[in-house]
Amino acid sequence: MFQNNLPLSEKIFHGTRFDFLVLSRAEIKSFTAETSYLIISVTDPEQPAAEIAESTFLQATLRLKFHDIGKPSRIAEQFTNHSTDILMSEKDAKEILSFVSEHLTKV
Repeated sequence: MFQNNLPLSEKIFHGTRFDFLVLSRAEIKSFTAETSYLIISVTDPEQPAAEIAESTFLQATLRLKFHDIGKPSRIAEQFTNHSTDILMSEKDAKEILSFVSEHLTKV
């Protein structure tokens, strides 16, 4: 879904209250910012947790495990072909909302 060779500016999704920067597993190992930031790390359930570079600007990290399948055809496959992919759950979504709400004032 995302290409590692895109410039950083093209990996930023701008929201009304904050921006999202989407990085790969390899990129987050060495990424640091020069401003306060949060990390929401999504890892496939069968993979080890991603290595995240330490930084004094990193305020908090939320780690979740589900398959980041993204494409509608793969989501439909989940219901028709009995895929073994684990989708993001309502609990995961609530954890993200709670995490952002709790830490947003720090960034």
